[in-house]
Amino acid sequence: SPKDKVYRALSLLARYGIKHLPVVEGGKLVGIVTLRHLLRLAHQEPLLIIGKIELAQSAEELAEVKAELPAMVANRLSAGISAVDTMTMLSLIHQDLHRRAFELALKEMPEAPPVPYCLFVTGSHGRGEALLAPDQDHGLIIADYPDAHYEKIDGYFRELATKFGQNLEKIGYPRCPGYIMSENPLWRKRYQEWLKQFLIWLELASYHTVRYLTLVFDAAPLMGDFPLFFGLKRFFLEKIQEYHNVIRQMFEEEAGHKVPLGMFNKFIVEKEGPHKGQLHLKRSGLIFVVEAARVLSLKEGIAEVSTLDRIKALKERHLISAQDAEYAEHAFHILVHYALQTQVQHWQKGEPISYWLNPQELSAHDRDMLRYAFQAIKRLKDLVESAFGYLIL
Repeated sequence: SPKDKVYRALSLLARYGIKHLPVVEGGKLVGIVTLRHLLRLAHQEPLLIIGKIELAQSAEELAEVKAELPAMVANRLSAGISAVDTMTMLSLIHQDLHRRAFELALKEMPEAPPVPYCLFVTGSHGRGEALLAPDQDHGLIIADYPDAHYEKIDGYFRELATKFGQNLEKIGYPRCPGYIMSENPLWRKRYQEWLKQFLIWLELASYHTVRYLTLVFDAAPLMGDFPLFFGLKRFFLEKIQEYHNVIRQMFEEEAGHKVPLGMFNKFIVEKEGPHKGQLHLKRSGLIFVVEAARVLSLKEGIAEVSTLDRIKALKERHLISAQDAEYAEHAFHILVHYALQTQVQHWQKGEPISYWLNPQELSAHDRDMLRYAFQAIKRLKDLVESAFGYLIL
């Protein structure tokens, strides 16, 4: 579509060995892009990465590609390329690594899939906001089939999902601590079973089931029969509008987070332990913007997946002002910049890559920028609280 990135177009051309790609919007052809056009726009770097992924014949070869990503991010940031643009390209590479890992798992299977399926990713992978050290977050939608064939067909996809997860581990994606993985039967179901599962989660409205519902909202299809995914997503978006209590519970979880600014705008950091003097840029920053955009979008039935697209849609529908949208976008850009910069620094020092940052190690200018982002988040939190003050239960 016209919204897709150059990297994605190059990836599709390389994957299918073609030189022309139709651009479709609203089911209509609106243009054609060619390999020659794209080569004029793109740097050599994405082409090399795409080529390595497409030619990889093992998880170990894909792990070598993933190991190059911190250096790629460092180079892009040093060249002054936007952190959000870098994050987007990084996320697309993560998705391509996942796709190739799944293709390799399929090659190990004794036969082709017995029924249609759709592999999806969620969390930061689904939103297109994965940075340098994401874990696994994925699931499988399997086309409906008779119960009599359950053992054979589910056994096939269970084995495939297990091989896929093992490939991802070898590449460098840790297993999800919450077991949001397609080898888990909870995240590997037939289409009709998924519909029933959504209704159960909506009715239960517990802490865990509400979290699962946010993951559904943040999901994106990766491989297979995409209509399976989009059918479920439409059902979910329509049905959740009937469960205002669930959306309010998402809001209350968002409202429970505290912005790490205290008196006189001093940073609130860890007081003891291995991260004494540090703050966590994801849990103390990015999560506010992500959750605020998500819960406002869910409340209004907006189907966009990425945080910035959700903010844009909220602004275009006049649900938030242009100024509030600008504040939220600026905060997101700033936090992604410092998160990537921090992760690159950890990699350069040979430390585990994480979101932990000591604000006192920043320059005065950088500390002011970080304060501005947190102040913008406070404003965004006030906006969400105001919106939910009018939600009728």
